[in-house]
Amino acid sequence: MYTLNGPPETNDASGKVNPGQVIQLSTPGSGTTVMSTVLSNGIDRDGTVTNYRIDLSSFNPAQGQLYIGNPANGGTLITNANNTITAANLANLYFDADDTNFTGVEIKYVAIDNDNLADPTPGTISLVPATGNLPPNSVDATALVEKNTPKQLIDTANNPFLRATDPEDAPNTLTYRIVDLPDAADGVLVLRNPGTGAETSVTNTTVLSPADLANLYFNPTPGFNGGSFTYRAFDEDGGVEITPATVTLQAAPNTNTVIENVPVDSTIAIDGIINGATIPLTDYDTPGGNDPDGSIASYEILTLPDPNDGTLYLGNPDNGGTLIEAGDKLPANRITDLVFVSSTSFNGTSFTYRAIDNNNNADPTPATVFLNAPPDTTSGTGEVDPGGVIQVTSVQMNLAIVDGNDPDDPATIAYTAPAALRYEIGTLPPETDGIFYLGNPVVGAATPVTAGQILSKTQLNNLYFKAANNFVGTTTLEYAAIDKLGLKDATPGVITISSSTGEPPETFDDRQTITPGTANPLDTPAVVGEDLDGTVERVKITKLPDATDGVLYIGAVSPANVVTLNQELTLEQFASLVFDAADTFNGGTFKYAAIDNTNLIDPEAATFTLDSPPETKDAIGKLTAGSTVRLSSTVAAGTSLMSKPLTEGSDPEDVKPTQYRIDVSTITEGQLYLGDPNNVGTPGVLITTLPSYDPSTNTVVIGAADLDDLYFKADPSFDGGVEIEYVAIDSIGGEDPTPGKIYLNPQARSISTHPERTFRRKLILKRALCRSRVYCRFRLRMGLI
Repeated sequence: MYTLNGPPETNDASGKVNPGQVIQLSTPGSGTTVMSTVLSNGIDRDGTVTNYRIDLSSFNPAQGQLYIGNPANGGTLITNANNTITAANLANLYFDADDTNFTGVEIKYVAIDNDNLADPTPGTISLVPATGNLPPNSVDATALVEKNTPKQLIDTANNPFLRATDPEDAPNTLTYRIVDLPDAADGVLVLRNPGTGAETSVTNTTVLSPADLANLYFNPTPGFNGGSFTYRAFDEDGGVEITPATVTLQAAPNTNTVIENVPVDSTIAIDGIINGATIPLTDYDTPGGNDPDGSIASYEILTLPDPNDGTLYLGNPDNGGTLIEAGDKLPANRITDLVFVSSTSFNGTSFTYRAIDNNNNADPTPATVFLNAPPDTTSGTGEVDPGGVIQVTSVQMNLAIVDGNDPDDPATIAYTAPAALRYEIGTLPPETDGIFYLGNPVVGAATPVTAGQILSKTQLNNLYFKAANNFVGTTTLEYAAIDKLGLKDATPGVITISSSTGEPPETFDDRQTITPGTANPLDTPAVVGEDLDGTVERVKITKLPDATDGVLYIGAVSPANVVTLNQELTLEQFASLVFDAADTFNGGTFKYAAIDNTNLIDPEAATFTLDSPPETKDAIGKLTAGSTVRLSSTVAAGTSLMSKPLTEGSDPEDVKPTQYRIDVSTITEGQLYLGDPNNVGTPGVLITTLPSYDPSTNTVVIGAADLDDLYFKADPSFDGGVEIEYVAIDSIGGEDPTPGKIYLNPQARSISTHPERTFRRKLILKRALCRSRVYCRFRLRMGLI
C-alpha cells in the first residue's frame, strides 16, 4: 500500500485579558481574564503534531509578551531564537499583557507534524481587553476548481467557505465583505439567484449576509490556473477581524484517460500508445496527468481490472513487481511503471485512477484506463473441384467465412465512429494448389491477394479461390482480424479448401541405427501414415539408399527380393524390409510415400533415416603398482604413461558420440574413477558410485565430456594388467557394435595390437573382396571363409 503525508491542522483561540494581567491560553480562566476559546492541540490525520512555530513577525511586542510557563514563576520568554515549541509546551503557553499599551493582539502560529510538514494555513490567537469586543474569527478555506466549471463556494458538507466564529455574537448576525477580489484573469465571484439562476457580480463593497454565502460562486476563465481572494467578517457590535481570511482557489488536477491494446495471455507495460487505430481518438493519452497551479504528487488507484481478465502490478512481476491493490497511492514518477498481465480468458477490461496534486487535491473526475482486447477471427472450410472456383463466404462452403467479432465492441469508451474489423492476409497456399483472388476470376476482373494485404469486410466477402487443374488434397490461407484500435488477433483464422477428389494420406518419418556389414531387419513404423478421408493401403518407394551404403530387400536377402525404385509395396511387405548394410556403411536414407484406398499418394514422401553407429576408440597404457594414470593424457605421471590415450569416438551423423557405457565387470587390481582420486581438495569418485551405475549389468553410463576425466588407480599388488570394455552411444541411442578396449598393463609387459581388433579388420577386408558375388557372401556368412 502506497501512502503520502498530509499536513496537520492548527486550531484558533480567543480570549480577554486586562492590561498588566497574565493569562494561560489553554485554560478557561476566571474573573476578567477569560479564554472564550481555549488554545488546544492541532490534529494530524496521518501522524502526530510534534511542534508549533510562533510567528513573531506579525506580533507587536508592545502589546505584551509570550512565555512558556507562568512568568510570575520564572517562565521562559519566547523570542525569535526560540519561537518553535514542543506540542507538550502548547498547554503551558502564557501571555503577559502590557501594563499600559495593551489594546488587543493577534498571534499567528503553525502546527508541524512528525514528518516536519507544516500547516499551510496558520492558526490565530486573538486577545482583547476585558472591556473590549472580541472580533469575529474568519477561517481560511480552499476551493478545488475544475476546468471550465463554476465552483459553488461550499464544502462537501454544504458549509460555506466564507464563515467565522465570534465568542460574543451569534453566527447569523455576522456579515462578510471581500477585501481582495480574485485576479480577473482567473475568474469572477458572483451571487447566483437560486430561483432564476441569474448572476450578480460581487465587488469589495458587497455586503454578504449568512444567507448569501451558499449562493456565492466562482466562475473560472478557460485558462484558470489557480488564484485566491480574501475577506473579513464583521460582528453586530462593529468588531472586525484584524487579519483577513483567505479562500485559496486551487485548480483541480487533471488525470489522463488511457486506451491500451492488450493481447491475450501477455505482460504489457501500460503506455497508452495506440498504433494503427482506424478511428479518431481524442482526449486519450499516456498514463499521468497535470496540475495547472502546481505539480502532481501522486496517483491513487481507485478500482482494479476484473480479476478474470488479468492483474495489475507496479513493475514487471517477473522482475520484482508488486501487486496493486485498490486504494494504493503511487508516487508521481511511478505511474509509468504500471504493468498489466492479461489472462488466457482476457476479453477487455478497465481500471480507474486519479491524480493528486502537491496540495493533496484529488481530481474530482477520475480517469479510466481502457484495456482493449483483440478480436476473434473465424475459420471456414470448403470443397472445390480441380480447376474450379469457390467464394469463401458463400453457401458453397461447408463452413463459410463470416465477419469476425470483437469482445469489447461496443466498449464503454464513447467511440464517435465505431469501425468495422479489417483483415490481414497471412500465409498464402502454394500456387501449385491454386490462387486466392479479390473478385471472381471466371466472370470478371480479379486480383490475386498478397501476403500482408489488408482487406475490408466488403473485400473479405469478395474473396475467391481458384484451384489448380491438378489440385488434390487440402490447402489453407491464414488471415487475422484487426480491431478499430489496430490490435490484431494473435490466433489467425484459417480458410481450408479441400479438393473434391479427396485428401491424400500423410506419411510418417522413421529412423534406425544400422550395423555395418550385416543384414538389418528394419523396424518400419507400425502405422505408415494416416488418411483423413480413407485408409492407407500400400507404400511407394520414391528413393532408394545409395548403392555404396547397402541394398534394400523385402524379407530374406536374395536377388529376387531386391526393392526397386518406384516399387509399390503392400503394408506387410513394407513391414518386412531388410537393409543389407555395406561394411563401409556410414549413414544413408530412403524415401517412401503412403497411397490411400482412392489411389491418392502423399505428395511429400517420408524419410527413413539409416543411422550409422558410432565408433569407439581403443586406449593403451602402462603403469606400476599403486600408481594412477589419467586415461586421456600422454603426459607421464611418475611411473604411469598412456602410450595411446583415451579419446572420443566418432559418428558420421553426429560428429561425436554423446555418451559412453563402461563395463566395469572386468576391472581387477585397481579402481576406475571420475576425477583424480589423489586430488586433496576435490578427490575423484569411484565410477561405481555414480547414479548411472547399474549393478544388474555392472555397467555405468557417462557423458562424452566425462571421458576426459577418467582415472585408473592401480592396487599395490597390480601385476597382471586389466582390459576395460566400453561402448560409444550417439544422440539417438545408436551403439557401436564393436566395443572399444582400454588396455592397462604393468611396465614390464609389452602390448601388441589386440587380436580381436585384428580379426575384425581382416573380416571387413574379406567382405569387401567378395561383396560382388552372392555365393561368396553366403559362404562368408556361413563362416566358410
